[in-house]
Amino acid sequence: MEPMMTIHVQVDTRNISHVQNMYGKVTMFPLKGNIDSVFFKGNIVTGSSDVQTEDAAGICRSQAKIMMEGVDNMEKPCRLYMENNSIIAVGKNTFAGCPVFLSDSSYLTELLERPVYRTETQITPVGREIRVYSLKEVEVPVNIHVEKKEEEENELVASEEALEIMNSIYNHSYVKRLVFVGDMKGTAKIIDHPELFEAAGYLTQLSGSYQLLFMLNELDQMIALGYISGRVRDIEQDALSILLSVMKEYGKEDWFEKPISQYERYRIGR
Repeated sequence: MEPMMTIHVQVDTRNISHVQNMYGKVTMFPLKGNIDSVFFKGNIVTGSSDVQTEDAAGICRSQAKIMMEGVDNMEKPCRLYMENNSIIAVGKNTFAGCPVFLSDSSYLTELLERPVYRTETQITPVGREIRVYSLKEVEVPVNIHVEKKEEEENELVASEEALEIMNSIYNHSYVKRLVFVGDMKGTAKIIDHPELFEAAGYLTQLSGSYQLLFMLNELDQMIALGYISGRVRDIEQDALSILLSVMKEYGKEDWFEKPISQYERYRIGR
């Protein structure tokens, strides 16, 4: 049976906390990560955690409370909350669970409110992989398949220059959100946690005065690039302010948690 959704979870090992006495132990694992499925795509919100308790008899229970923010199958912004309860067998790297969902998306609410889901959590070197299974057949949204097919047909090609620039950017810090702006009306393609080659492919597509590439890295630094005077360059602050003000008139420039101008800038030096 194939999972309907897979949540890729990393543990923030710097902020694990625990308490223990002769009667038991409690450990709290802060979580981050992402989910990419035909039903929902998004990232785990800060504050999500897996609370594991162990009693005097050695029985270990896991209660993962995960809040995710992203878009549903209609590309509508929404949040999805999952509470996943499991009993962890000693020495096992995989354990089953019973999830409960809550969402402000009408589509996800209708899909996930039924008690027909089970999870399988796999311990990985960096965290967990939570696979969600449905005990009943779930209808897969057609529009997502069409979108994926279009993406496959329009395979990205990366130039050597773009790969060189992206290597420099990723060596500094990984990109957590990429926004490729196609015109002055702010028509944009948004990619969360892009692979290096994928990001280089979008950089290769830059051409003309009105195409822009914004990337927010894991350090919360903004990279703003454009195709200027025959090559890829950093967009200077004055020009960036003008471009963003025009896009704002069309109701755009809301691709990040705060306005682009409020982020610290990271420059490629071109």
